[in-house]
Amino acid sequence: MLCDRAATLLNPLADGELTWLKAWRVRRHLARCPSCAWQLEEIGALRSAMRTSLPYHRASPALAARIGAVLPGEVPPAVRPAIPAFWPRRLPAMGMGISGALAGVALTLFVQSGLSEQRAETIGRAAIAAHSAAMTSGHAIDIPTSDRHVVKPWLSARVDVSPPAADLAAEGFPLIGGRLDRIDGHKAAVVVYQHRQHVIDLYVWNAGNASDTAPRSETRQGFNTISWRQSGMDMVAVSDVAAGDLADFVAKVAAGG
Repeated sequence: MLCDRAATLLNPLADGELTWLKAWRVRRHLARCPSCAWQLEEIGALRSAMRTSLPYHRASPALAARIGAVLPGEVPPAVRPAIPAFWPRRLPAMGMGISGALAGVALTLFVQSGLSEQRAETIGRAAIAAHSAAMTSGHAIDIPTSDRHVVKPWLSARVDVSPPAADLAAEGFPLIGGRLDRIDGHKAAVVVYQHRQHVIDLYVWNAGNASDTAPRSETRQGFNTISWRQSGMDMVAVSDVAAGDLADFVAKVAAGG
């Protein structure tokens, strides 16, 4: 892959939008090209600065209602937000006042919940791409050992986070090593586990002062991912193990082993 082609794929790579094969090809180029690798670092640094420095404003219910009041009475299906289970499926036509108010409420729900779901999907795609690239490149582990007292400090010395590296061999998830990687523009520690014949990658990076979040699961391209935030760390587990096995693994990690 030439630099001109790689440069057009750096932003999609950072967004987790590439297929695993294309992501692997780009990462293989980055491993041999310091200039392109530096450009990806710059993209990650810019996005991180925007997330941490720019103000974020959530629409208030009053503002959402005012916006809804000027919207058409019918919402196009393509942009209709998810409707909670308690929401009545059909309502009689009662004029623009009610329809506008409902549109305002729907907008509020979208503003409050849609971004977190989109964020989880982005992280899931990025984790699958990075995991697949590592599995096919022969570079799945930088430090091969089952000793958590070696893996944890080795990773902590190289990233700005101290990742969990519990000994879960007795529970069927032996620790087999660790490596460094990038995900969603972040330099991440990867704690590598095994379950039967499957590899589980646990990506961990600094979440700053962001609040904890509940685990979100996703299945894509034959892989399962579970992402969550805990104790100032963003984490995502990815593997081709069964969804139930991955959920069991995440529960043990979240509980501290």
